[in-house]
Amino acid sequence: MATVFSLVLGGMTWQYRERPGAKPFLLLVAGLAIWSGGTFLASIDPSFERTLIWYRLTYAGIPTVVLGWFLFALEFTGRGNWINRRTLSLLAIEPIAVQFVVWTHGWHDLFWRDVSSNPLEQAVYGDLFWIHALYSYGLLLVGTILLLSFVLYSKTLYRDQVLAIMVAITIPWGANMVYLFTSFQSDLTPLAIGVSAGAFAWSMFRYGFMDVVPVARETVIDEMNDGVLVLDLEGRIVDLNRAIVPLLETGESDAVGASVTSTLALSRMRALDFQTHTTSWSTPVDLADDPHANAGALEAFFDGDVRSERTIEIEVEPQGQANADTDADWASDAATALRYDAGAPGDRPPSPGVGEGGKKSDIRRDIEAETPECRNYALTLSPFYAQKESLTGQLLVAQDITIRKHRERQLERLADELERQSKEQAALIENLPGIVYRLPSVTADSCSFVSQAAEAVTGYGPETFESGERSLHELVHGDDRQQVLEQKRSAVANGERYDVTYRIRSAGDGQRWVRDVGEGIVTGDGELASVVGVILDVTENKEREQLQVLNRVLRHNIRNEMNVIKGYASMAAKQTSGEVRDGLHIVERKSEMVMRMSEKARIVQQLLGTPAGANRGVDVFGALSDALYRLDDQHGDRIRGRVSVTANGELDARADGDDPLKHSLHVHGCDLLALGLYELLENAVVHGGDSPTIDITVTSDAETAELRIADSGSGIPDTERDVIDAGLESPLEHGSGMGLWISQWILTPYADLTFDSDDDGTVVTVCFDRFDDESSSDEQTSDSENTARLTWPLSNEGDVDGADRL
Repeated sequence: MATVFSLVLGGMTWQYRERPGAKPFLLLVAGLAIWSGGTFLASIDPSFERTLIWYRLTYAGIPTVVLGWFLFALEFTGRGNWINRRTLSLLAIEPIAVQFVVWTHGWHDLFWRDVSSNPLEQAVYGDLFWIHALYSYGLLLVGTILLLSFVLYSKTLYRDQVLAIMVAITIPWGANMVYLFTSFQSDLTPLAIGVSAGAFAWSMFRYGFMDVVPVARETVIDEMNDGVLVLDLEGRIVDLNRAIVPLLETGESDAVGASVTSTLALSRMRALDFQTHTTSWSTPVDLADDPHANAGALEAFFDGDVRSERTIEIEVEPQGQANADTDADWASDAATALRYDAGAPGDRPPSPGVGEGGKKSDIRRDIEAETPECRNYALTLSPFYAQKESLTGQLLVAQDITIRKHRERQLERLADELERQSKEQAALIENLPGIVYRLPSVTADSCSFVSQAAEAVTGYGPETFESGERSLHELVHGDDRQQVLEQKRSAVANGERYDVTYRIRSAGDGQRWVRDVGEGIVTGDGELASVVGVILDVTENKEREQLQVLNRVLRHNIRNEMNVIKGYASMAAKQTSGEVRDGLHIVERKSEMVMRMSEKARIVQQLLGTPAGANRGVDVFGALSDALYRLDDQHGDRIRGRVSVTANGELDARADGDDPLKHSLHVHGCDLLALGLYELLENAVVHGGDSPTIDITVTSDAETAELRIADSGSGIPDTERDVIDAGLESPLEHGSGMGLWISQWILTPYADLTFDSDDDGTVVTVCFDRFDDESSSDEQTSDSENTARLTWPLSNEGDVDGADRL
């Protein structure tokens, strides 16, 4: 029965063979099976020779049980590192020697002096047997002591588990000792082995033996990432682990027995925060950043009441850059960092502070960049009691909080950055010229947020919409409401942005045009979280569009009607004479003037649509050439042969020949520069009398270019000059035309425009800044003596229409 129990127990243990203590336990169970099986066969075999063989076989199981017990005790109590090839070789000597002596008994009487027909009951043992017994009982005793010491420091589960195992192993050996050292004639060991196998089975089923294998507390403490110092009541170091070594001034071997204040590297420590704790209060000590306050905080920490728990945060400088202890400490930190970053609990890095692929972890790299030398620790000093009654000493735990402190600083910076961004966004939202809003859904009656611009656009404050007193949707004009709602719903449902222009009813029954742009915000699950958008007041844009339509209609109608008036006046003038004809010619001229004003109105509309700041490099001679072609197209009969162009100074490029209009000179301007120059030239023609002359001079240096237009007319009327100089018109003082206004609007954003008028004519000066064109700067010419002058010699054949060139 004992053999069967042992075999069953071995089979149950086999499934846990990779766990600590399982393999030695299998060896122990195998020994029990051989011992009990040999004993059983020896007791039932009638042959003396075969009985002696079975009896000798039991001594193959007995040393195996002893060896398995000792190895099991080592692994089960966390001393598995003692089991190596050398140890196993030494332990195998005695079992092998026993086998040799037992199976060669016929040649000597060293193990048995006399073996009867029933050796289980009657045997006289020799000297080598007693040496074997002493060795076996010695190993059993050592293993038992190891397990007993483990029982004293074990938790309840492990303690009961070990006690059950000790009972199981003690039963057969107790029975064997009774047989050997008393006068009891029967060896009850085989029966005791059966009881022992049952005890082992009970331990396995009752306590989950091999399901839960304990680890020695010494191993756990030694492998902790936190440093530990055990102190007596006098502050002397009783025990420590390896993680505390980077904080010591001396080596690990010299620390035991020394005072904690003389052993810790206090000179490399700087106190950051100090708290003392009782069961009901915590008092922070404010530390100044000076040596005296630092020393005082450290002294108060170690010299306080031994019965109180206290914590101090410190910063520690390493002894040197190549400190092996610090590197080992880094290893535990890097493991923590990798577990935090990669989400792989329990994985250790391949080397200190190194992650997968031989690269440093991001956390360590960040910390090294911020604090390459110092590390942070939280020291906690607390009392500990023997059996919860008498004060035994103090426990100092040093927790490396470098990563935590680094994270705290990161969070502080992140919080500051978020606060700054929040303020910027709030300022941006509140300064937008429109309503920024957030709705739970498209049809929600109340907004979760509305900016302050709501009052300027709708006449209602933000609280009106946030409280639900009014909704943005109900402000939409009744004729537009359904269409607006459908467009928004469709866009949000399709995950698209909506852009809708519609009318709203503001406070006081006023009507405004608004442009509503927004989109739906969805969660990771695809659920609609909110709808955000901005509502812009586009009432002025809508009114401008209407005016532009009206302007186009009026210009078209005026031009058509004036063409009709001019045509009939021309026809009538041919059929009359005298004062009537003169009057009809006046009608023709005035019709022409009205038509030109209509065209200038189109130009003004074009100027209003030109983007502000559309600044680029423009060739002055190219723009001047286009303006002269148009001037010839409009006033050719009056100006041909009366316009001269002169160029001198530094140019971008000088063309061959005498035509200055083929030169190149780039200045800051816009695409409408030719139009602005045309208006100045036309002004010279209009105010130049019947035979106007115009002299155009272009002069430039390295930084500026000056264009001068001089005419021989009567000069610009004072009323028009005053209007231009003042920059505005009034009902009582206004210009007779729009030409000078157009030229001023085009030129003054990029150039200085001045007028000098007297009885001899008018001089208009336009001063530009040179455009820095790298492609032409290398070709720049400087020849102030070589002056090119051209009298405008246009012919009627092959000329390009000036209107097309502009």
